[in-house]
Amino acid sequence: MKAGTMLTVLVGILLPLTVACQSKKAPVPPPDFSPVMESEWVLSEIRASGRTIVLDWEHNDEVFGEIFTIRFEETTVFGIGAPNSYRGPYTREDDRLSFGPAASTLMAAFLEPEELTEYEFFGYLAATVSWDLEDGNLLLYTSGEGGGETVLVFVPL
Repeated sequence: MKAGTMLTVLVGILLPLTVACQSKKAPVPPPDFSPVMESEWVLSEIRASGRTIVLDWEHNDEVFGEIFTIRFEETTVFGIGAPNSYRGPYTREDDRLSFGPAASTLMAAFLEPEELTEYEFFGYLAATVSWDLEDGNLLLYTSGEGGGETVLVFVPL
C-alpha cells in the first residue's frame, strides 16, 4: 500500500473517532440532596400557567398553624397539609423525585387558606416528577394535565 493511500485510510478511520470523542459531554454530577434533608420547608409560592400565587405563610401560620410543610428523611417524607399531618414514602434518583401514597390524620378544617386547599396540595405532591434548589429554596416540579407544569416553591423554616 502506498504512503498516500495509507494516510487516507488512517484519516478516514481516525477523524470520525476524534469527532465522536470530542462531541461527548462530560457527565453532569447528580444534585446534592443533603441540603434538602437538613431542613424543614414551608410552601411559599405556587407557579402555574404563567402566574405566581404567593402564600403569606407567616400570616397563615398565625391563623391556621404551619399550613403546608415538608421534611425529608431517608425514604419517608413528613409534613403538615393544612390542617392534617402526613407521612409517606418517596423515591429520588438524581433530580427525579416522586411521592408514594401518603397517610394523614383526619382533622376537620373550619378554615382553609384561599390560595390552596389540602386536597390540591396532596395532588401536587402526587404529581411531582423532579426537584431543584434555587437561591436556597426547594422547588418541586409537577406534571399536570395536558403537559402543564406547576412549580411548588418551599423556603426553609
